[in-house]
Amino acid sequence: MNIHKKTLVQLLIDSIKKYDVMEDILFTKKNDVYEGINRFEIINYALCIKKYLEGLGLRKNSNLAIISENRVEWVITDLACMLSQNKTIPVYPSLSSESIKYILNDCKAEIIFVSTGLQLDKILSIRKDCPDLKYIISFNSVERANEKEHIVSYKNIYCEKKSLSRSKLLETLAVISDNVQEDDLLTIIYTSGTTGVPKGVMLSHKNIYSNLETFPDVLHIDEKEVFLSYLPYSHIFERTAGYYLPFFAGSKVYYAQSIDTIALQMTEVKPTIIITVPRLLDKIYNKLMKT
Repeated sequence: MNIHKKTLVQLLIDSIKKYDVMEDILFTKKNDVYEGINRFEIINYALCIKKYLEGLGLRKNSNLAIISENRVEWVITDLACMLSQNKTIPVYPSLSSESIKYILNDCKAEIIFVSTGLQLDKILSIRKDCPDLKYIISFNSVERANEKEHIVSYKNIYCEKKSLSRSKLLETLAVISDNVQEDDLLTIIYTSGTTGVPKGVMLSHKNIYSNLETFPDVLHIDEKEVFLSYLPYSHIFERTAGYYLPFFAGSKVYYAQSIDTIALQMTEVKPTIIITVPRLLDKIYNKLMKT
């Protein structure tokens, strides 16, 4: 029996029922053109990754790390982990190899998803010191990908499964939802470690659902909103307010290429909402005052 539970899987089901799943919602700037992807493709890809992870023999509630800038694959991977009942461990791409090693060993991460060759090199430099780490999956294509070393290119996983129809998609998600509980851990987010070693903060489905549930009391979000995302998904503020909120509310999200391109991209995207912090506002203010 599928009771309306306070889980993000339930929010995913609700969003599919309410919004046009074929409308592009995530946009990435490539060669001066914004390429979009719709919710239907995203979820089908996530189910494909879920199937691949299960094929690796992972037990449920395993810890899977993500070290990447904000991008479509981050979202797909996060959803895949959620649907396969595994926990995501987001890692800041700016961290050193030693800091990453501490986090991976502390949470006993079995798989890490990396974005670029730079991040892959960091992981390869510490891999021998991370006994629990079994697989490295790279978002970017890698020449070094090989089954023997358990280094996998993300794109090679995509083509293993045909897309499900909308009705079949809802049916599949309903079965998954029955097995996901409100108090199940969704993610473990490590603090910056400014007062000692980083500490893993455990957040459940209900923790984040409760934040999303109360958001309309502060700000009404719907499918007409356009977000420009630049803060890292590794931080719970952007992940909740700049990813989950628009994704489940049918809004569009455009990815900033960097903090330095935000001004230009604001004129291109014309966002209605930017999730930000005082540091960026200071930077904009100081630049305006100088000019």
